[in-house]
Amino acid sequence: MRLPFNPGSLLLAVALLVLYVPALDGQILDWDDPTWVADPLLQLPFFEALKVAFGTLHDRAWYPLLRMSWWLQHAITGDATRPMHAVNLGLFALSIPLVHHLLERCGLSARASFVATTLWAAHPTRVESVAWLTSRKDVLSLVFVLLTAHALLSRRAWL
Repeated sequence: MRLPFNPGSLLLAVALLVLYVPALDGQILDWDDPTWVADPLLQLPFFEALKVAFGTLHDRAWYPLLRMSWWLQHAITGDATRPMHAVNLGLFALSIPLVHHLLERCGLSARASFVATTLWAAHPTRVESVAWLTSRKDVLSLVFVLLTAHALLSRRAWL
């Protein structure tokens, strides 16, 4: 039986999870000001929050999936920052095997795709996506883009 992901990429994801564990203790950073973390949408009932998230701008930006992911998280974990950081870290960890597998599906050798994924995942610019709460939009978008790319390569009729 062939695994859907290379075990090396899963091991890389675990190694980087360990590397980024200190981000879990991170507090709200300067850019994660109450404009975003204390969004009034978080207090709304689900369908009203959905309507507001998709129908309005917040701080001159339209990020409905980011806002709804925070709404869901707030409904489950409240205002605690550790779970917020854990979700960002989890989304980032999920993207690692997705990137690696996508590179292999695009024709790179297993070794080349592993090296490229390692360089991408371990690069210092990835820290912002994990440690900055508002940057959840980046890792959330990345996961959706990677899943879409895999679906396109699989020629899924539903897409």
